[in-house]
Amino acid sequence: MQKNVLLVRSALLAVLGATSLLMLGCGLSNGGSKNSGATTNTYMYVAEGEADAYVAQLQVGNDGTLSSLSPATVGGPGFPGTNFVTVDPSGQYLFTGNALLGGTTAVGQYVIGSDGTLAPNAIPAVNVTGWNQLTFTPNGKFTFVPDFQDGVIDSYSLSASGSLAQVNQLSVDSIPANVQPTAIDPSGRFLYFFECTCTNSSSYSLMEYGISADGALTPLSPNYVVAPGYTYSLTVGPNGFLYFPDIDHGTVTVFQIDESAGQLANAGSFATGTGPGSAPLSIAFNPSGTYAYVVNTVDNSVTQFTVNPSTGALSMNGPDVPTGRGPAWVVVDPSGSFVFVTNSLDGTISQFAISSSGRLTPNGTFSLEGQTAPVAMTFAQR
Repeated sequence: MQKNVLLVRSALLAVLGATSLLMLGCGLSNGGSKNSGATTNTYMYVAEGEADAYVAQLQVGNDGTLSSLSPATVGGPGFPGTNFVTVDPSGQYLFTGNALLGGTTAVGQYVIGSDGTLAPNAIPAVNVTGWNQLTFTPNGKFTFVPDFQDGVIDSYSLSASGSLAQVNQLSVDSIPANVQPTAIDPSGRFLYFFECTCTNSSSYSLMEYGISADGALTPLSPNYVVAPGYTYSLTVGPNGFLYFPDIDHGTVTVFQIDESAGQLANAGSFATGTGPGSAPLSIAFNPSGTYAYVVNTVDNSVTQFTVNPSTGALSMNGPDVPTGRGPAWVVVDPSGSFVFVTNSLDGTISQFAISSSGRLTPNGTFSLEGQTAPVAMTFAQR
């Protein structure tokens, strides 16, 4: 069994481009951003997982199909890596990051135009190392960037012009550990991140920290719970529970968040795909949190769930739905009508419509221009 798990992880590394792993969610959060007032168009931004990195710029049609903006992509050779894309809560700025180990790399910083196109933000570069996933507090005041290699998390403040300024750095352990990914509770008071001491006797933890008024991180007491396995993404659903796709066991583990103290409590694990070996990578929810969707990278499928709003428990909601090859990331559009899945092995996005019962209907496939290994996605509205 352990040998099979290691083979799955090796395959995932190849799927996502060496160390081009996900966040996401994070951390990268699944949701997009929305401006105040009326909105008419929804735009999607897709990260390319290869070394010569691009961000695809797309529009979501009223029928849930995608079309390219002009230009279809930004970035290219020598561009800061774009394994992660994050839109701040105001919906004005987009940030890209990478998963390169070693060296110093810049976070890509963009202004989102009224037509959805991205323009480089002419502000000082933010240079970081390791994993460059950004996870924002709900009010958009702070963002946190884990360093996969060195076992630190950097805190940044976000100005009205979209500029990031470092306010704090947390060293997680005296011995550097792999730190990734991150998630923040709905109140914006607590940060959670996965930590792996990846040795011959690996140990996995979900770390628990409070977020102070100045963006500094303070450990809770105790400051961790045991993680059930290895994950590439953490997601807090609309119901306020934390969801942990476990690639080791082919499950999604649910954690309840104590609203006052921030502590996590294991609330159960639920099989996804064909179970062990299916390699679930990410999970997304419709806006009301009644339905959830999990991509299974090895199975090439999406598992459909209904969500118990009181316990966070997941129940099967119909058979698994086929995707393209190597599905890596899943999102639900802001309207809650459509689901999209990046297929990292064939350079496509699978499009689905959501029925009144939460089940998915195939809605065509979109081929990305200039991308061979799409990974994370996010939205903005204009």
